[in-house]
Amino acid sequence: DARAIDIVVRDRDARGKLLYALAYLPKELGVSAQVLPRKRDRRARLRVLKDFRVDSAALEGELPCAVVAGKTDSKKLSLQLKSWMLGSEDAGESSVEMEIQGEKAASVAMLALESLFFNSRREVTFAPRFAEKSFNEGHERPRVIMVVPVTLS
Repeated sequence: DARAIDIVVRDRDARGKLLYALAYLPKELGVSAQVLPRKRDRRARLRVLKDFRVDSAALEGELPCAVVAGKTDSKKLSLQLKSWMLGSEDAGESSVEMEIQGEKAASVAMLALESLFFNSRREVTFAPRFAEKSFNEGHERPRVIMVVPVTLS
């Protein structure tokens, strides 16, 4: 029984579709994903993990939340996430949320996650889930919850 698989994104436009595909998987699987370094072909890579649960303590409090639209600048978003998570020791959060509005926004979010991985030099683990509450009268949008474990090396 495999606990992890690696996915290589062959088409640049498919990045955002990965978030939706992961969000549609049953919650019972406890699926999450980690950003992996790119290989020489510069294709995006993810490791999908089974039975990885997001820390429930992190979900009980108010988490910083970025609302991502299709026109959001992925580099600025990445810098904001890094600031929230790795800012000062007092203000650093181990988890943040991103609310995603559409497939183009999901691609922007994936680019921001990759950039966060490269710039922070930390593991970036995220668990896409659909929001329980709808902000647009009956239309759900995926919520991405990320956990960045601090690793010493």
